[in-house]
Amino acid sequence: MMSKISADIMVKYWRAKEAFKSFLEEERGDSHIIAVILVLVVVVGLAVIFKDQITALVNSIWDKITDTSKTFIE
Repeated sequence: MMSKISADIMVKYWRAKEAFKSFLEEERGDSHIIAVILVLVVVVGLAVIFKDQITALVNSIWDKITDTSKTFIE
């Protein structure tokens, strides 16, 4: 009985070890990380290029919001 339990534990240990080893060696996730970094670089680059236009747009929207809220308050 005890040897059967020991054998089961050894098999489970071996399977867990192989699964962990496979997880560490898998490289599929690396390409996803690189893609996310590239997208972030593009977005930041566009934000820097169009900084003035984005600032003007946000200020315009904020002014409209504050003007509208003043009419509701009064």
